[in-house]
Amino acid sequence: MDPSGLSWTFKLRPNVKWHDGQEFTSEDVKYTYETLLDPATKSVRRANYQVIESIETPDPLTVIFHLSEPHGPFLDKMSQIAIMAKHHVEVVGLDNYNNQAIGTGPFKMVEWVPDDHVKLEANTEYWGGTPAIKTLVFKPIPEASVRAMALEKGEVHYAYNLTAEDYQKALDSGKISGFSVQSLAFAYFGHNNRNSLFADKQVRQALAYAVDKESIVRDVHKDAASVGAGPIAPSNGNWANPNIVQYSYNPEKAKQLLAEAGWVAGSDGILVKDGKPFSFSVIIGTGDEIMRNQAVLIQKWFKDVGIDLKLEFLDWSVMNDRLDNREYEAMMLSMTPSPDPDQYNFWHSTAIDSGFNDWCYSNEQVDELLEQGRRETDPAKRKAIYDQVQAILAEDVAAVFLYHPKVLSGLSNDFTGMTEGPAGQYPLLYKVTPAN
Repeated sequence: MDPSGLSWTFKLRPNVKWHDGQEFTSEDVKYTYETLLDPATKSVRRANYQVIESIETPDPLTVIFHLSEPHGPFLDKMSQIAIMAKHHVEVVGLDNYNNQAIGTGPFKMVEWVPDDHVKLEANTEYWGGTPAIKTLVFKPIPEASVRAMALEKGEVHYAYNLTAEDYQKALDSGKISGFSVQSLAFAYFGHNNRNSLFADKQVRQALAYAVDKESIVRDVHKDAASVGAGPIAPSNGNWANPNIVQYSYNPEKAKQLLAEAGWVAGSDGILVKDGKPFSFSVIIGTGDEIMRNQAVLIQKWFKDVGIDLKLEFLDWSVMNDRLDNREYEAMMLSMTPSPDPDQYNFWHSTAIDSGFNDWCYSNEQVDELLEQGRRETDPAKRKAIYDQVQAILAEDVAAVFLYHPKVLSGLSNDFTGMTEGPAGQYPLLYKVTPAN
């Protein structure tokens, strides 16, 4: 970075090849970011990179990014985009690139059967050396209990995102090595802030008081999570603000806030205002046992304070369409931010229509702070800015922040070399080797 913060120069590793044998060059980098920034591409990540004004490639191994203003999270954002092979896109087309993707990593895709498996083979030309494992097969198994059973039976050798009970059972078998990692993710009950039902902050605060987060962590997750109060996990070190408001379980406080907001109990115990009952639905993806179990509990807790919550379980393809089109009253999911505290693409109002602001949250002060945080490059000043952002999101109940999960996974003792880390295991699979 130059002293002004307006220019970043990257030197590429020499002798890196694409999976088809062609050289990886600066033109691939330039093409990828220019494609992402093209409005016609309609990338939901475009907002993270609009600070880029132009890109230079003075030689095959040098890329220079020129920015419109200093950008604190720039390095973090640059680690989030996979570079595309320009020459390969020109052959297969941008829309078909994922189906016939090539990369520069230790494994290359040889087969993809949607909803069944993806098969990778070792890349003998990988600059970091040929992996010990020659073939990798990824199989989607939505049900956590089925994943665990497949692991114990030896039908798969590695299983990710296990429940605490299944994880312990796998360890007790003596055939599995376990990995427990505190993630950066935050799980939430997300009301649609565009819905007039949630326009009153007292109502949103009542939702937060009505949920027993300690019980979810203890009884559903078996302590494989920590109670959440905001979108930045304590595991993210100094970036997390420990002083934000905590909504501990308090159903009487929830009832008081709802009454102050004008809601009164009807004959069936459900709250009513202006002739309309306090009733809404939450969409949840099928196959997630943890989400299902905690949804049932939240449904009960809401009923205890006079709110009728309907549970709507959807296939993930349908759920994603509903999320993309903002067609829901509430949804329950988790989100995994990057280590940098910039969450512009989650909470800025412009990200409602062109980003990941699934909560449809809009707050002018938060917008200003997020913009300020992006322009600032001094870590101490950024810390102060993002502390304010977290405090406002918590107090305003932009979402009901539930918990920060641990990621529990298991590896067959037939293999060794797996490493733990909050960014996940998959980028380091090339280091795994057979135990014998």
